[in-house]
Amino acid sequence: MRTEPNDAAAGALDRNAHENALGCVIQVALPAAVIEVIARRAAAMEGASWSKPEPWCEIRAAAEHLGCKVRRVYELVALNRIPHRKEGRRLLFRLSELDTWVTSQSSRT
Repeated sequence: MRTEPNDAAAGALDRNAHENALGCVIQVALPAAVIEVIARRAAAMEGASWSKPEPWCEIRAAAEHLGCKVRRVYELVALNRIPHRKEGRRLLFRLSELDTWVTSQSSRT
């Protein structure tokens, strides 16, 4: 059995609407804070830990973390030898990716 929305509701449905197992169209708009609470609870029920993504750092923090000069980090980026992302002209790094990169480099020698 499929239920069709009435004319007033039909205009409110958009491409974000989903059909459930019974074929009924369901659309719910939730604030981001509510979605985060739901995600945390779901992760807790699955035994997983919930954490926010690691923040990005800029080149000075990356150089300090690696114990080298900023110029050396620029050189490694130019050679595409170090994990990084570009946002416009900014270079961004994740410290955990730098740690993994350093470990992989030391195992090569």
